Amino acid sequence: MLTDPFFYEFFKHAPNLIQDLIPLEHPTDYRFASESVKTPTRQIDGVFRPTSSGDPIVFLEAQGYTDPFLYDRAFNEVLTLRLKEQWKVPFIIVLLFVEKKFDLNNSPVDVRAPNQLEKVFLRDFLEQLGPNLGTWAALKPLYCEDEQTLRQAGSEWRQEIESAQISSTTEVALLQLMIATIGEKFKQLSKEHIMEILQMPDLKNTRIAKEYAEEGKKLGIEIGEKRGEWIGKIQTAQEFLGIPTTPKSKLKGLTIKELEVIYDDLKSHRDESI
Repeated sequence: MLTDPFFYEFFKHAPNLIQDLIPLEHPTDYRFASESVKTPTRQIDGVFRPTSSGDPIVFLEAQGYTDPFLYDRAFNEVLTLRLKEQWKVPFIIVLLFVEKKFDLNNSPVDVRAPNQLEKVFLRDFLEQLGPNLGTWAALKPLYCEDEQTLRQAGSEWRQEIESAQISSTTEVALLQLMIATIGEKFKQLSKEHIMEILQMPDLKNTRIAKEYAEEGKKLGIEIGEKRGEWIGKIQTAQEFLGIPTTPKSKLKGLTIKELEVIYDDLKSHRDESI
């Protein structure tokens, strides 16, 4: 269910949490961004670049569905960027699977030290943290299966974020991210209803309310624009190939990653026909 922009927003506001997922010999501060790799153009879900020289560059690929070529793409993107920039520091590829079932464990190559390939299963990781989730509570709604559970635990997740040692700006962003995640999971719930379930105070006409609104609007626009862009590409490619056009209503229910895979498959057929 979770789309790339959610993971991007999460790590953008808390980049050093990557060190919770993987062991680093020399803990350091990281800057996080999503970066493009040319030939062919690919978007790496996240690149953590160390603020100090000599420390490894960390690449994140978040995976929420089955993809037989995930490992191939991850290595291709990282090595293409390495060749382009010619950096000599080690690299770490982190494959963050939302569920274990999405890992086909079919890597075509082995990684030699000091480089690393690390696999993290998000559900297991969150369960190992126990009740003290801290900032990671923003992702807990991913595994909430019913509204009753949400009502029972939602306010505790909110309190975990609010009690974490983070800036007010990051707190607002992560709380808004949690609201957006719940909204994607439970589409029947309005934002006001979600905030009521989370027992969030009435923030109307306050500075923090404006920050919530701005963060939510930005996240929603980014997700909507990206999804709309891929839907347009898919339908254009289908028209070019002379095959039935998939209804927009059906495509809207897919994740951005799933839309990208569909378009790549159509594009390969289109290139063959030219």
